[in-house]
Amino acid sequence: LPPPSYPPAAPLPPPSYPADAPLPPPSYPPPYPSTSSSMRRALLADFLDNDGTEDTFIGVDSWGSSFRQTEDFWEFQGSRKVLQESNSSDPLSPPPANLSIQVSVEAVSVPQLPVLNPNQDPVLFWGLMLPGRPETLQQVPYNATGSTVRGALRDATGSDPNAVISSSTFRAGGYMATQWTVAWNWWDDPAYELQVVPGQEMGQLGHKVILQTVANRSTPITGSIEMAFGTGCGTVKIDLDNDGPLMVAEKLGSLQSLEGGPLKVYKSGNARVGYDFTIRFDPVTTPGNLPLLRVAGIDDMTGDNLQAHVTLQSNGSTDIFLGPIPTELLRLPVSTPNTLGVQINSIPTACTSPDGPGSCTFAYDEGSTPSITSLSTTTLQFESATTAELTITGEGFNADPSLNRVMLDATPCNITAASTTSITCFITDKTPGGTRELSVYVDNLGFAAPNNQEVQVKTAFVSDVSPKVLHANGESAQYSTFTMVMVVGKGFDPNCTRNVLSIGGQTCGIVACSTSSITALFPGNGTSADNLDVTVMVMDKRGEVRDMYTLADSGVHQREDEVASIAALLSPSQVPGTGTELVLQLGANTNSSSVSGLALWPSLNPEEMGGKYLTSYEDLFEFSGNNLDTSSSSIVSDISPALPNEVYYPVVHMEDGTTLVYTAPITARTAITSLSPAAGSIGGRTMLTIAGTGFSEVPDENVVVIGVPTSTTFLNGVILCDVTEASATQLTCVTRPHLAAQASANDPMARNTMPAPTPPGDVQVVLCDAGLNDVLKFECWSDSENGRSACEASVCTFEYADSLTPKVGSISPARALVGQEVTIS
Repeated sequence: LPPPSYPPAAPLPPPSYPADAPLPPPSYPPPYPSTSSSMRRALLADFLDNDGTEDTFIGVDSWGSSFRQTEDFWEFQGSRKVLQESNSSDPLSPPPANLSIQVSVEAVSVPQLPVLNPNQDPVLFWGLMLPGRPETLQQVPYNATGSTVRGALRDATGSDPNAVISSSTFRAGGYMATQWTVAWNWWDDPAYELQVVPGQEMGQLGHKVILQTVANRSTPITGSIEMAFGTGCGTVKIDLDNDGPLMVAEKLGSLQSLEGGPLKVYKSGNARVGYDFTIRFDPVTTPGNLPLLRVAGIDDMTGDNLQAHVTLQSNGSTDIFLGPIPTELLRLPVSTPNTLGVQINSIPTACTSPDGPGSCTFAYDEGSTPSITSLSTTTLQFESATTAELTITGEGFNADPSLNRVMLDATPCNITAASTTSITCFITDKTPGGTRELSVYVDNLGFAAPNNQEVQVKTAFVSDVSPKVLHANGESAQYSTFTMVMVVGKGFDPNCTRNVLSIGGQTCGIVACSTSSITALFPGNGTSADNLDVTVMVMDKRGEVRDMYTLADSGVHQREDEVASIAALLSPSQVPGTGTELVLQLGANTNSSSVSGLALWPSLNPEEMGGKYLTSYEDLFEFSGNNLDTSSSSIVSDISPALPNEVYYPVVHMEDGTTLVYTAPITARTAITSLSPAAGSIGGRTMLTIAGTGFSEVPDENVVVIGVPTSTTFLNGVILCDVTEASATQLTCVTRPHLAAQASANDPMARNTMPAPTPPGDVQVVLCDAGLNDVLKFECWSDSENGRSACEASVCTFEYADSLTPKVGSISPARALVGQEVTIS
């Protein structure tokens, strides 16, 4: 910002006084009191006129010097002694009774200072930047909020302050001033030095911006602390930075009388906030109340205002809690092993069976345990089949199939036949793939042993891939043509992030999936190849492969030519959110008449291949029938409806079902670059001019909303501004009155609306269909998929200001005849 320039000050005329006019000797009431500096200021203040006008005043102090008041001190033109604001006493001795004082008095002219009112004056700017770094300069309004200043600091330094607290405006002399207090994070190392400069307009008006460091951050605590135990002479040094709890416990254990060492040491904190060590001793190895640990020295510590101390949390104790003896310790002895124990309301029972104590026993009997000796297969693979059969051979099974149960983890294996030595069952291809634990349960006996049998289930299978010819993408092209591939089969995971698809060794980016299909983008590797292997891997939640299938001799080919492709993007790479023409140059072997439609794909990042779920294929913005022109080697289509601010990629649909994705990005942008005025009347009818990009040239297709406080009248917290004129770069709208009410017991329908000022509210432009009523406009605004403006200006807000609202105080007369004059004041 250029330095401020000021008009040269007019010289003051020399004062004129009667020659040698003696002053009468001062008269003091005895005894002469001592007067402090602050009291003298109060006495001298009688000379001042604080009405904000240009004043010339003369004062004489007890030294015979002329003075004037400045913002922070009294300036004496004679001795130029400065009396600071303080409460310290500064006594004055009384002069001799015959003292005669000759005083030379000089008139001082104080210029009138312009007074700023943040609610009425135009926005003035000041700047902040890193010293010597003009490229970091950020402009800030003089009445900016804390969040605005925080954003400017973030843009200038690249680091976000911990907090920016904005004080309410207060009067400093003739000024309305605002103070911002900035707290930097302690981890910002080094702390940022800043430079502030007034804007040109501020300098011309004589306003200032001042930067002051209130408090420096503390220096990180480093080094070691010396510790001792009780009154012992031995000490150990604890390294605050590097010694962990185990090392601290080992060092303390080396002190005399602490050979056992602490039971546990807990360490918390860091070099910025300090360290805490909580030490717990074992009441058995170190019984009784121990002497406190003692800080023996902190000479090896560095930091600010260092302190170290030891406090007692709790005394040790060897007391034992006495309570009732648990009932299980008081049970009666039994004569038979494996006697069952039963408790009723925590009271143990006794066996009183007439058959004797042996009837209350239970034993694990190997002869009563079913067993598994072999499996017909340990891998169940389906491929084209829908079921897979498993035969289990063993002993102790039930010949009734309904009395046996076979499970693969949580999936049942449907039993078709059973005998005492074998069970035959099958699973369907809906069974999740991976390693599954086999379990066999026989009614009235229990689970068969061993119970750790595992079966590998392979349900993943690829039956078809389309299209059969994929674009190879030469390495010389700036952008690539990705081919959309559909893989059909089964056993896939519906969670796309758990599937990995590769074709010819090239990992494809997956965009949609189900248990029977995967849709992905094939990037190509630049060379032609035939019969590419198609491999699908299904992962578990830990990222380990649980199932995999490879289709060899797939009939899928990769070609550098003789295949549909996109050669170039001919339309601009940045388009307005309202839409425009999309023009694509097709490849040499692509017939434009074979194109069936175009689309734009948002949020797709072609760089992120490797099995990641790129984005949903359902998010496509289709505009296939919008004046599609395929009459030449290029294709042209109108983009509509309006697009949200996003990066898109062109998508071409071919009549044979092939879908091509071109990796040239297209950015849709609707933005506000300036807004004027920033405040207006509560009564509405303020003409609001919005400059920016991406607006619709049809006024009714731009919906402008202004943020207001939520009330019963404005439930959504926004109010409409009616657009009257529109171009692609500028809108003009007329504000509506802000008359609001809150429902209450006295006004349940909130009809008692009253004019109400508002804080600055965000202004947004939303692109909607034409001809909407107010309700449908709010519905369009609430739909996040509709294009809307971003704020690229320093301020994109508007407020209903009481100071800018004309007010009617009275009307006279209250009744009048036709043609009679009426006075409104």
